[in-house]
Amino acid sequence: MFQSAKFRQAIIGVVLIALPSLLVTGTYITSDAVVPLEGMEENPFPEQAISQGMLFVVIDGGRRDMMSDPALMPNLNARVQDGAYLEILSNPMTMTAICVKEMATGVPSRPNEALQNFRPTHPGTPDGWNLVSEHEDHQLGILGDYVWKDLYPDRSKVPFSQHRYGHADYYQGDEEAFATLRSWLKQDIPTGFDRPSNVIIAHLSGLDSIGHRYMVKDSPEYEEKLRWLDDNLELMFQLVPDDWTVLVTSDHGLTDTGQHGSPEDVIREVPGFMWGPGIAKGVTVKGVDQRDIATLPSMIFGLPLPHAIHGRIPLEAFDLTPEESEIYEQWNWDAAIARNQWMEDEGHPYVKGLSSDNIEWDKLPADEMGIRNIDLMLSFLAIILISGLLYRIIKSENVDEKLSKQIVGSFIFLIVFSAFISNSRDWLAFMYYPLGVVGLLGTYYIANRTIKEYATDKVMWTIFALFAFAIMFPETRFTILMLPIWLSFALKKKTYQIKERDSNETSKILLYPFLLILVAAIFFSDYRVYGVSATRFMVMYTQSYEPDAMIWSVAIAFNFTMIYASRNKDISFVTGIAISSIMATIPVLVSQDSNYVDWIMIYSLMAGLVISVGMKIIGNKYSFIIFQYCAFAWATMSWGAWGGGVSMIMFGCVESLIDKEWSFLKTKQEDKHSEISRQIMLGIIPLGIWFAWWASLGQTDGILHPRDIDPGNLFLKGGYIGDRLSPSNTWVGFMGAGPVILIGILWWNLFRSKGWPLQMAFYILAARIAMLSIQLSISPNMPRLVFKMGWDLLFCIMIISVIGCYMLYEKWRVKNVIIEA
Repeated sequence: MFQSAKFRQAIIGVVLIALPSLLVTGTYITSDAVVPLEGMEENPFPEQAISQGMLFVVIDGGRRDMMSDPALMPNLNARVQDGAYLEILSNPMTMTAICVKEMATGVPSRPNEALQNFRPTHPGTPDGWNLVSEHEDHQLGILGDYVWKDLYPDRSKVPFSQHRYGHADYYQGDEEAFATLRSWLKQDIPTGFDRPSNVIIAHLSGLDSIGHRYMVKDSPEYEEKLRWLDDNLELMFQLVPDDWTVLVTSDHGLTDTGQHGSPEDVIREVPGFMWGPGIAKGVTVKGVDQRDIATLPSMIFGLPLPHAIHGRIPLEAFDLTPEESEIYEQWNWDAAIARNQWMEDEGHPYVKGLSSDNIEWDKLPADEMGIRNIDLMLSFLAIILISGLLYRIIKSENVDEKLSKQIVGSFIFLIVFSAFISNSRDWLAFMYYPLGVVGLLGTYYIANRTIKEYATDKVMWTIFALFAFAIMFPETRFTILMLPIWLSFALKKKTYQIKERDSNETSKILLYPFLLILVAAIFFSDYRVYGVSATRFMVMYTQSYEPDAMIWSVAIAFNFTMIYASRNKDISFVTGIAISSIMATIPVLVSQDSNYVDWIMIYSLMAGLVISVGMKIIGNKYSFIIFQYCAFAWATMSWGAWGGGVSMIMFGCVESLIDKEWSFLKTKQEDKHSEISRQIMLGIIPLGIWFAWWASLGQTDGILHPRDIDPGNLFLKGGYIGDRLSPSNTWVGFMGAGPVILIGILWWNLFRSKGWPLQMAFYILAARIAMLSIQLSISPNMPRLVFKMGWDLLFCIMIISVIGCYMLYEKWRVKNVIIEA
């Protein structure tokens, strides 16, 4: 069935039908926010500036809980006792450029801007900061991180002093920034200008770099940096004129392990410390969005409020009379009404029923983009067309009319149910998240049983329904597949029988470590339950340079490599010892923290690659073996002994399982129902293994966590190898992410080389891309759903591209073998 031409045509048809939704709705979701490029609401008190100047400090990577700890930043916390404390929530996409752009311009960021994390672009709208730069009574000056440089590039209006030297810049840039800030606060005139800056933005980046490198939780380096910042900021505050306002905040927080990028609360929650003339004393203002900061220049300096700013002035932070507060709020609301009216006039999503006379902030969307009719119509049309295609294919198989309609009706029900549950996830969370694991678990269980056992039509329709729902439901998590894979061995008595080696069974030396790795990934990786993730801890621990960690890293690298080498009978015991010893030296060499030593390792990997290519040309059978060891060595360098060792163990064990325990899946079944179940297993097992490996690297937060893919979990510490002082973004990405990308690709080559058909995995991913694309229309108003679906789509496209290339290669290889024969 799944190998027939009709099935392939159906998959192609479904993908083509869903393509308009992917392109049209996908473009809308990833496009820049639509805002009026002009239009401002005049300040009700233009002659009553609250302050004569402002110092705005952004501490990159500062967590709210730690910046607000008097033990870590005593001076800053003491200052805010005479001012206002703001509890701020950042954009769900916690990337530096996105957060900075929102607090600067007040314009909502979109997912595509995550790709511009180091080079943000200004939306071209008026905002408080460029109004300050154009005002005759003010001079704006910016120093520190380069993200601000690209937002305000006109050097004739805004002096900019850059103090940022890459990912390993922990103190140098901040030290220079403080020197410049001290100069400007002493009224020194920036070069090329004729007056000193009375509005200064200082973005300090060293804390973020330290958090990435040394983590956050129980990190002496991170805590020491906070204290250092606190001491130096206090020296600056003493130079600030009494008639200036001071605001200190952070662009985003960090996880305990030093990452950001995902919508976790600990990353989104940042503090705001504000004091100065006109600021209320001893108040705490809750529910402040980061975009609200963009309203402050207009409020403080008596400037107009641009209609493009999607922010609400935190009026509780100001010392105002009730009458003044009411007037300012009406001013803020009128700007929002004007923006909403512009959205309606231009045919964009807007909120109906708003009026200037009735202030209703709750009706305004926070992180919502707005659901468009065109996207809903495309989804509806796609469902109708796919239903028609499905009906036509079923009828061509001589299925009776009633059953044909039932099948089509079931498809419509499942896709509508999936969209409804997803759109209602806020109040149906108790159902939404569990359904993300039910489909695949049920599919695996039934398919595994019915390969060798008789199954009724009713059972087969059940598996079809579960399988279809798993493919189309946005919350489906492929990581859950590692649970039944583990159970299939853990519940077998033969697994625990120590006897003479059976040539038809995987060696216990390979199987036991594999099962233990799955135990860690399945049961001990949920950070929310244990306060620590075992798999993430092991990656970080084996990246540490501490003596005890080094001993364990050497032991893990040696033993895991030895286990992997022992499976290959073409490699002698002595050769295995030699390879394992080389692998065991990698953690020691990396811990030297030396560029010279790093490049010895890098050149050795390059030499291994050249040797592998040369041996391939002459037809030597060891060519690919050398290439694989180079890949594992690279992973050991960048992701620690755990990253490289786990990859070897899982590769070795799965290779054996394909040849032995799972070999029956490569044989076609005579019974129709059994063959269907076999085809399903051929598709979901490789996907389950791939995501199990992904989880073993600490890239998921437990099997019940709502996301398989989370860029905030990526470890990029390996990106410093080869350039310890100031690695470029490209180098960090290459050395940090390169090894896992390469091994992720090699997984599919392993299945291909062992004769495992990849077509079914390809079809599953193609169908999932299509179904997610159709449901994109209901996601724009739910940032977390956009995040989940967006990254799932991207990874599905990446994986299916790799599988497609291997399928084409295999077809070409088989064709050449036939021709030669």
